Amino acid sequence: IMTLVIVTLSFVLVIVPVLADHGTGATPSKTEGLDISGIRGFNYVPSNRINDVDTWRDYNSTTVELEMAYAARVGFNFMRVFLNYVVWEAELESFIDKLRHLVQTANSHGINTMPVVFDDCQFGCGNVIPEYNSTTKCWLASPGHSRQNNISWWPEGEKYVNALVQGLPTGTPGLMLWDVNNEPECAGAAQNWAFVHHFILFFKNVTSTPVTVGVASANNLNQVASAVDVISYHSYHHDWQDGLANLNMAKLFAVRYSKPFFNSETGCISRANAYDQTIELHQRYNTGWVIWELMISECRDCVDTRRWKHGIVYADGTIRDAAAVAAIKGLFLKRQGDIAVPRPNVEGVAAQVLAKGKQWLSNSSTNDYKIGCNILDSMANLLESSSTIPCVIPLSYEVRSLSLSGDSASTRERLAELMELSMTTLLQVEDGNVNSCALGITPGVNVDKSHFNTLAVDQLCDYVPNH
Repeated sequence: IMTLVIVTLSFVLVIVPVLADHGTGATPSKTEGLDISGIRGFNYVPSNRINDVDTWRDYNSTTVELEMAYAARVGFNFMRVFLNYVVWEAELESFIDKLRHLVQTANSHGINTMPVVFDDCQFGCGNVIPEYNSTTKCWLASPGHSRQNNISWWPEGEKYVNALVQGLPTGTPGLMLWDVNNEPECAGAAQNWAFVHHFILFFKNVTSTPVTVGVASANNLNQVASAVDVISYHSYHHDWQDGLANLNMAKLFAVRYSKPFFNSETGCISRANAYDQTIELHQRYNTGWVIWELMISECRDCVDTRRWKHGIVYADGTIRDAAAVAAIKGLFLKRQGDIAVPRPNVEGVAAQVLAKGKQWLSNSSTNDYKIGCNILDSMANLLESSSTIPCVIPLSYEVRSLSLSGDSASTRERLAELMELSMTTLLQVEDGNVNSCALGITPGVNVDKSHFNTLAVDQLCDYVPNH
């Protein structure tokens, strides 16, 4: 029997389906002392790995130690990391040793860990059964839907869980939670809530470390909220109001069952789910969050295209999204009230740089190449520091590349092209009269430059080359 409960929270109307309870009930004492609302987390796949099979099979302790240091420097305090049954099955104690190393390394940087034990998501792989020697460039489920839906396999899953909790017993420094099953909804027609509940109960019988299940939608929390110790949901919302509605839905279940809650997956460039805004939303409403993901993948041809839509830190420790890093530290972009529009020419420097650029361009084929790079560098400093920042590739990135590449016919051509674009933009914004993302510089490599001839300067920030 289903009834509807209508509750208003934070001025957002939420209609909650209330279904029959599932599970064994709460164990509040397990979460005493845990600051779930203070979670500032990331999902972790090493930058040089593709999925949770090669992450563990080809585990690289040096990479892990470096990237945990990055995470701490950015300001994270929590890691969600996917395990895969097939690697444990092949390696047994060696797999446990790798997991211990990750948890210990994260803990040494002040980062708590939540391992994800089972996972129903499988992107770009069809219905293949995950294998230890897999080299496929897609995301693999664990243990695989055919195993999950075969009740005779479940004792093997229990052996796996026993090995995990014996390897990381309750009280292990840095172990905060177990995520029993990621997004059961991802199994589609094969989804098996009975499997999920069996292993929630099994975990509770063999460990007192709190457990959760990261559901793909807050609308499905009725399936697990009564059974888990901590409520967790995922939200790749397209706008602030949708995100707030999802948060309030989860909050209703948390209030109903007197349990803490948090969002264990959020943040996707290609879903209008901007990192800085989703972080701001959750922090303003005192809710823990975990972004997908820490690292920008080095894989350029992976089926799940993570590199192009997720991640904030590159393998070398530089970042893609400064606003996201600021938000993690509780500093948000001003989006209301009086904004002080920067005026790069208030001291006359912009006019001087423009004059130098005009002079250099008057004879760009013979004028000193290094001086040209210096002029373009000044333009980059003026434009980027006044928030007229490129939307694709920073102009300062191009300047450094040109300087390192040295003088040649092609680099001179690119230098002149960028200088002309920069001057046009600088003229528009030098006195703070234009609120414009006018300069979207694209990489000099593999770019069809004919596109620039057909795009107005104020449209260039929307131009993204084919990679």
